[in-house]
Amino acid sequence: MPNKQCSLVGAPAGAFRNFYRIVEKQIMAHVITDSCIKDGLCLDSCPTGCIHPTQDEPAYETATQLYINQEECIDCGACISTCESNAIFPAEEVPEEKKDAAEKNAAYYANA
Repeated sequence: MPNKQCSLVGAPAGAFRNFYRIVEKQIMAHVITDSCIKDGLCLDSCPTGCIHPTQDEPAYETATQLYINQEECIDCGACISTCESNAIFPAEEVPEEKKDAAEKNAAYYANA
């Protein structure tokens, strides 16, 4: 039995649907790196409150840095301009040596 193909480009049926799901989960507007000093300035500047843990949450004391909830982030960039430790980057501009920050950010919310 032959594999079903997408009639437009010859890709396996469902390939684009699966690709969309992968991309949809990987989209990140901004990433907080391990340079974060948890001074809370980004927490105060975020209009949607998408940065966690906040100082009121139990995980704040044990967290080594803060993380951006990508489902709540509106890509306004307010956090970048207020971060005095230069720990927040647009996802496409994260320095090579900090590329693992996106995975750490996603893992924080996957375990929440």
